[in-house]
Amino acid sequence: MLLLTGCDFLFSNGGGEEVYVVDVSIDSGVNVVPLRAVAQRGEKVTFTYILKDGYVLSNILANGVILTPSSNSFSVASVTDQVVSVSTEKDSLLWPILNVIWDLDSVYIDLNRWDSTNEEILNFSSDGTSTALKNGNLYNRNWSLDRSKSPAILTYGGRQCKLEKISNEKLNISYINELNQKVTQIYGNHGYKK
Repeated sequence: MLLLTGCDFLFSNGGGEEVYVVDVSIDSGVNVVPLRAVAQRGEKVTFTYILKDGYVLSNILANGVILTPSSNSFSVASVTDQVVSVSTEKDSLLWPILNVIWDLDSVYIDLNRWDSTNEEILNFSSDGTSTALKNGNLYNRNWSLDRSKSPAILTYGGRQCKLEKISNEKLNISYINELNQKVTQIYGNHGYKK
């Protein structure tokens, strides 16, 4: 059997059937299995993709035609030589939440800066759990994000917080405390997860 690289087809000297190669190109926000498939002409090939934390699917193109994924997989029907590209983009809310370790910079109560000796480092995981290192004690909490509100609501440790601002450098959340005061917590980027 002779294999030509890229998207060239193979000739099998056994039965003379045409066999084709489908290559998948990906960007840094996704993993695809397999990255290369070999199939007979007209055969359907299915690929599985897993998005990395904080990324959303932008598109899947096969020879310039958009493919529609089903769950976490996509299929290429009627295989001929082709390259499939899978593109992603950073989710503007989830990427910084999931990929930055947050350090509490300051707290404001009713717009007045509250001088606190509280130290807090937050780390959110894609499984809906988070850890907070607060004044030397480690706390595990659940979290979720409600995008249907504007601004989005970050529920963290049972408290609903408005997601006032988020970027790779700042996370600002606010909530109303039990004294009916608006509390704003401003976190800075403590570092990126590896």
